[in-house]
Amino acid sequence: MQLCQHPNIVSILSIDFDNFKYIILPYYKHTLKKYLSTHKKDPINVKTIMHQILKGIHHLHSNGIIHRDIKPANIMIRYNTFGQMQGKNLIIEKELEVVIIDLGLSKIMDMDNSDDTSHTGEVYTLWYRAPEILLGSDKYHFQTDMWSIGCILGEILTGEPLFKGSSIFDQLDVIFKLLGTPTEQTWKGVKSYPKYHKYENYPSTFYKTFKPKVNLINDTRYDHLIELLKFLLTINPAYRCLSHEALNHSYISQNRDNILHFKENYMNIMINKPVHLNLDIFNESNLIITDNIRRRLLLWLMEVKV
Repeated sequence: MQLCQHPNIVSILSIDFDNFKYIILPYYKHTLKKYLSTHKKDPINVKTIMHQILKGIHHLHSNGIIHRDIKPANIMIRYNTFGQMQGKNLIIEKELEVVIIDLGLSKIMDMDNSDDTSHTGEVYTLWYRAPEILLGSDKYHFQTDMWSIGCILGEILTGEPLFKGSSIFDQLDVIFKLLGTPTEQTWKGVKSYPKYHKYENYPSTFYKTFKPKVNLINDTRYDHLIELLKFLLTINPAYRCLSHEALNHSYISQNRDNILHFKENYMNIMINKPVHLNLDIFNESNLIITDNIRRRLLLWLMEVKV
């Protein structure tokens, strides 16, 4: 986990006690899926969420780690509230914090994108799985995470998952209906994939689908947002954007001052090695952590931050 230290990757506190290891995670009120169902979409929030997701995934990729299970359920969101006095007035600020969780399927990859190792296809939830994996490829790289992020951006805009297939064949069919069926001209070698079947030759309906969705959130930079989404949802992985390209895309890079940046507080600390605490207040029958332990942990975290 040391390679994963980043404000947009979940922090973990590991505690060894009485031959047991306890993993303590920060509390986040919403998954991205829940957040989208309860909060109004606006251009600043959409951009803030995407910016922080991309920063987190770029940190992983820069350290050679592919997540392999990016989906709304693995994106956590909470508001951090900060207060400061201005004269006699207390000013309360709320800032959006987005973190990526669940690295259980993650894997360290070859950084130069030349890794010839075979990888399992039993990764990523079906609706967020990249076409190359659906087609049976066991040679894939960081671009598969980027496809999943594109699915998430599309879901933010439409309010529902983009590709809701019931099987691998149906999933590919749904993808091709939106993005167009690939050919040997647009994706060299696509017909040689193990699970390739003859699909109907669908035209792309991408722009027809997303233009009204973007207009609904009143984003004046429609072209930039649609361009980024198209770049992320490129069917051919050879032309799909990487994390640094997405971060430098005009949609993210322009007017960055408008993004609500995350401010670190004492609850977001990555511990590089197990912490040994002399805790003697566990219930011996069921190992329930009491309020007393939680208070001690909070005090300890504050001391570490100082």
